[in-house]
Amino acid sequence: MAMNNKNAPQDQTETTPKERIFEAAVKLFGQKSSTATGVREIAKEAGVNVAMISYFYGSKQGLLEALLEKYFIRFTAIVEEVIGDAEIESIKDYDSYFRQFTEKVIRFYVENPNLVRVVMMEMPLDSPRNAEIKAAWWKQVLKRFSNLTEHLLPQDPSTLEAFGIIGPAFNSATASHFLLMPIIEKVGAIRKDEQFFDRYCQLMTEFCLHGYTGVFELLCSQSAAEDQTSPYCNKGDQAPPG
Repeated sequence: MAMNNKNAPQDQTETTPKERIFEAAVKLFGQKSSTATGVREIAKEAGVNVAMISYFYGSKQGLLEALLEKYFIRFTAIVEEVIGDAEIESIKDYDSYFRQFTEKVIRFYVENPNLVRVVMMEMPLDSPRNAEIKAAWWKQVLKRFSNLTEHLLPQDPSTLEAFGIIGPAFNSATASHFLLMPIIEKVGAIRKDEQFFDRYCQLMTEFCLHGYTGVFELLCSQSAAEDQTSPYCNKGDQAPPG
């Protein structure tokens, strides 16, 4: 006697229609932007009836909001993982502390490139509703950072202004590769393997912490280990003038 389908073991790797819709939106929004993507395209990519988008998410805007929420939930979790309820005053090695945060953010971007593209592409196209969502999440992130900075920096308007400048710059720098990926792939050979992303994480972390000089010093230390030389790396060996 044939087994009833209701009692058949379920494939634990099978995704639900709601999950397929979400992943289809991440892919298509990342490739074309949300404004250039129709709900029928999403339904076709997900292999579902178009009515299911309304059933699960209400509308394309609701789907976009779900994407934004996933991004900010994870980003906020990273802040919590690194900062959390740590005894800020007891921290001795701030460089390692900020390096850990930067590496976690970049690793999140590496693991979710299309989601990052969606969020970055939507930044300059924000509707009032999307702007409210992002502002609410960023307030949570800044609140956690304020617990750190109040022990490190003067608490005055210039400090808040500085983070208003640095915050977007940090996001742009760490996520720029994924936003410009189609162009970068045409310019040169980019290996999309674990080794490449490990190097991406290493170089971008150094860049965010110490700028171009930090990257140059890192490259020099690596070339020295490989017994290679260059004018910049050998500048310390030059005799002083006169």
